[in-house]
Amino acid sequence: MKKVSIVTSVFNAEKFIGDTYRSIEAQTFTDWEWVVTNDCSTDSTEKILLDIAGKDKRVKIFKNLTNQGAGYSRNRSISESQGKFIAFIDSDDLWERDKLIRQIDFM
Repeated sequence: MKKVSIVTSVFNAEKFIGDTYRSIEAQTFTDWEWVVTNDCSTDSTEKILLDIAGKDKRVKIFKNLTNQGAGYSRNRSISESQGKFIAFIDSDDLWERDKLIRQIDFM
């Protein structure tokens, strides 16, 4: 199987981002990287993400110097991705445990 790059643009998502990560971490398919671009959050999103990345080396965090919007931030994450496949998850979304394996099997 091939690595999946999970791409997320994030802005002020402190209420949701931990749950989003836990739904990714719980995937039955484990060959993934989570590539997150922080679009200048003003809440504790950055601290939460850095804590997660400090515990899980599959997590890569990038930060825009100025607020650029979701599209720009997603594209930045894509440009930093190393996976064979790209999957998108918004910063307030949750996945079922078998979401990635089902997609990989289908492809």
